[in-house]
Amino acid sequence: MDGEQEKNFINYDTESKIEKEDKSFRNRLSKRKKILIFCLIGTIIAVVLLFVVLEFTQRKAPSGESIKLDIDAPSEAVVGNEISFKINYANEENIGMGNLVLNIEYPSGFIFKKSGSPSLIADNKSFNLSDLVPGERESLRIWGLLYGEDSKEKKFSVSLSYMPDNFRSTFEAKSDFSIKITHLNLDLIIDLPEKAQSGDEVLCKINWQNLSSVSLDNVELRVDYPEDFEFIKAEPKSSDRENTIWNIGALEKGSSGEIKISGKVTGEADEEKLISVNLGILDAQRNFYLQAESSDGVRIIKPAVELKLGVNEKEKVNANPGEKLNFKLEYENTGSVGLTNVVITSTLDAEVLDTSTLVAEGGYFNNNVVTWNSTTVPGLAVVNPGEKGSFTFKVKVATYIPISSSSDKNFTVTSKTKAQAKEISKTQESNQVRIKINTKLDLSGYSTFVSENGSKTYTIHLTLANGTNDAKDVIMEAVLPTWVNFLGNASSTQGETPTYDSSSRKIVWRIGDLSANLGSFERAALAKFDLSISKTTKEKILLTDLKVTGIDTFTDVDLEDTERDVKVDNY
Repeated sequence: MDGEQEKNFINYDTESKIEKEDKSFRNRLSKRKKILIFCLIGTIIAVVLLFVVLEFTQRKAPSGESIKLDIDAPSEAVVGNEISFKINYANEENIGMGNLVLNIEYPSGFIFKKSGSPSLIADNKSFNLSDLVPGERESLRIWGLLYGEDSKEKKFSVSLSYMPDNFRSTFEAKSDFSIKITHLNLDLIIDLPEKAQSGDEVLCKINWQNLSSVSLDNVELRVDYPEDFEFIKAEPKSSDRENTIWNIGALEKGSSGEIKISGKVTGEADEEKLISVNLGILDAQRNFYLQAESSDGVRIIKPAVELKLGVNEKEKVNANPGEKLNFKLEYENTGSVGLTNVVITSTLDAEVLDTSTLVAEGGYFNNNVVTWNSTTVPGLAVVNPGEKGSFTFKVKVATYIPISSSSDKNFTVTSKTKAQAKEISKTQESNQVRIKINTKLDLSGYSTFVSENGSKTYTIHLTLANGTNDAKDVIMEAVLPTWVNFLGNASSTQGETPTYDSSSRKIVWRIGDLSANLGSFERAALAKFDLSISKTTKEKILLTDLKVTGIDTFTDVDLEDTERDVKVDNY
């Protein structure tokens, strides 16, 4: 290497070192800049966090103990009376409170009347209240009616939501209070016989008295009967169809009242039949709030003689005029001692019976009473414990029911059997049998000659009468023989005009309703129409298969009556 080349190499080596040192310096400088930037950002974040922490610690949340919510309310209230309570609320913080909303949860039985705030939101439960400055105290009064059962606690819940100044969060204060329904001194007593035989009629007396110092309004009494209790009557009458509710209304202090209920109790021996009575107050929606209750029972005892009476093997039947009624009486000594000289009687409502047809096995009939005794039945001289027997008697319903006016209708025959003996302190009675008498439809028809001109023309006259009950859905039908022509000219005094169907050859007269005793005191229903036959025919029948049907509204049985064929010139 000559001197010039060596010099150039040295210069190049020197420049390379300088360049590397410069690059290293720049790298170190870049790292320092990055570190500086990171430190600056960290400082900013720390300052912001410090500011937030300082701001939050300076904005101290209100304590629940400093937001006062209390209620002034009575501890007791008479049911149905108006009450009022005052809700007091105060801001005891050093900052203001806004967005105040008061919510009240009322108990069942409270009826809101009014409030001291015009800012009602909804349902008489929520109220917008004015903002409170520090230290300010306000109140809100509520008026209403309070209903509830005797001595029950009625709980109210109050909550107040608010937002302190410089806060975006909502806070809430709560408070509860209760008002007790005052116990009223209401005397409620049930008077029942201690015991009765199954099927006996008993009298239940219900007495009440307001011994409290206040008068009451909208008082109602409700009765719950035992199973198989048959209501008969009450004095005064009940306020409902089920005979279980009596609206007493106002009950002044010191006043009293009584209800008498008659009914039959049925049950097994030693079974107790309870009657329960509730006395309470009604609100405007007729909700019932119990204030006093009572119950009493009657014990079913075994009868000394058990009697059972049936007619046509039933207790309740329907019968047609002229129909035979078959009665059967069964008796048994169910006691522990023998009975001597037993007398058994069966009483009949004989108004619609043909008593001339009455036949009594071993008994005799007098003044509507069938009697069996030891004279006619020697076995009744002594009836030992457990001994049993039976008798029968028969009688027909009158073919023609006697009536004196159009209002005489819906006839019923009843019968009950009694037994007496010197060993029995109380007359023993059987069940009562009841026979409803059906009505009877009576259809008749005839023809009259009108003219002869190529064919013979006749007018058919139909008459329909009714018996002692109202009838409904009454329809008359008849058939025209093939040799008869329907000419029309139809009319009727009741229901629709008779119509003819050529395909079935049926005449139909839709009468509808028929009143009782139609044809006796009022003119029977009439219908007529014209028919014709060839003057050369030898056939005499103009109308056949005459039938009327309907329903008895008293006995609810199907009715039917038929009539002979209507012939030429027959009456």
